[in-house]
Amino acid sequence: MILYKYMHYDAAVRLITTGSVSFSSYHNFNDPYELSCLAHGPGNINNMMEMRGQINLWGRNSVILCLTREHLNPLMWAHYADSHKGVVIGLDVSDDKFTSLVKNIIPVQFGSVIYTKTQPNAPYFTAEFPPTEIEQFKGFNTDYLEKLQRTFLYKSYHWAYEEEVRIVKHKHCTDLIEVPEHNICTMKLAENSIKEIHIGLRMDDWHNEFMALCNKYQPTAKLFKCMINGLSWDMYSASLDK
Repeated sequence: MILYKYMHYDAAVRLITTGSVSFSSYHNFNDPYELSCLAHGPGNINNMMEMRGQINLWGRNSVILCLTREHLNPLMWAHYADSHKGVVIGLDVSDDKFTSLVKNIIPVQFGSVIYTKTQPNAPYFTAEFPPTEIEQFKGFNTDYLEKLQRTFLYKSYHWAYEEEVRIVKHKHCTDLIEVPEHNICTMKLAENSIKEIHIGLRMDDWHNEFMALCNKYQPTAKLFKCMINGLSWDMYSASLDK
């Protein structure tokens, strides 16, 4: 399965030349409602506050990679790819680093974001969080799927156009290298994981230089140039492969 990452030019160059992708703390995200669906739970207010504290601790010790199913969304090109001057990278997410139930708090196959008009406000119906320290909770456990979804995957329906899929890892996962000054962790991709590179329709100044980097560092990736469809509001990608 291929999922996509919208990026500014400099970030795309780093990904293409290093073969490493960045996972971010939720504090870096542009939605102030991240991790806000936490208040409702069984029992009295003390139990609810304790659970909120556990989930907040979970959030502080986790990092998230945000991807999307859609690579030709004009709004996302404008918001996340430097007003169409950036790049969209298509990643093969079938590798164990994305799918493992041991290495991921939420693996890619369970990471589809849930968009709703109303925040969930019912008590939790499933198991309590374990009393263990957050450092011991590094893998995926279906017993806590409901709380994982409310913590990391619920978003307002206003964001539904993003068609987002998330991978969540503990920041001390062995796959990651922590960069604390930027609130991120980096992960080395498996060889040839970069399958597609879509160049923004406004990338003119660096187009040839960027193409050369792609051919040097990611020779197996398919290259595309995004174009305007003159008969509709849609975009399309024209192949640049010889």
